[in-house]
Amino acid sequence: EVVSLGRLLGSLAEVDLGRVHAPVAILFSDEAGWALESPGLPAWVSYLDAVRAVHAPMRQLGVTVAFLSPETPLSQSSYQLVLVPSLYPMSDSTAAELAAYVAGGGTLGVWYLSGIVDPSLPVRLGGHPRAVRDVLRFGHVVGPRSIYQGVRSVPPGSVLEVPADA
Repeated sequence: EVVSLGRLLGSLAEVDLGRVHAPVAILFSDEAGWALESPGLPAWVSYLDAVRAVHAPMRQLGVTVAFLSPETPLSQSSYQLVLVPSLYPMSDSTAAELAAYVAGGGTLGVWYLSGIVDPSLPVRLGGHPRAVRDVLRFGHVVGPRSIYQGVRSVPPGSVLEVPADA
């Protein structure tokens, strides 16, 4: 069977599928998943669930998404949107790339627990999300199962507008 499969594959013409352009990038890190499984963190936190929750709407809308390492240079990229789902450990170089991407006109979405610690896992001091706080237009939006009172859920497909002076 293997030999006949090899013959069949050898007889096929080369196919050039071209280059696929993805307007959206999601930063993905196995290390973030492992770090979020650390003892002492809430048991409900699941990195893969966070990534799936970010990717699912893009897929439903038919938007092509590139999954990138957090260390991928973004400042000169053509991505219209970069999404950072729960990237718990974030290096200074990743934070700098995200800041350069935003400074260059890029749109950035950052989820709960992103940039809370550096890659060695010590907590970043100075408020959260410290690593990317300076490039966000708001302090933070609470994550699921928030302990904060008075936070309303936003149904899927809804748009939440936050006034610039809020």
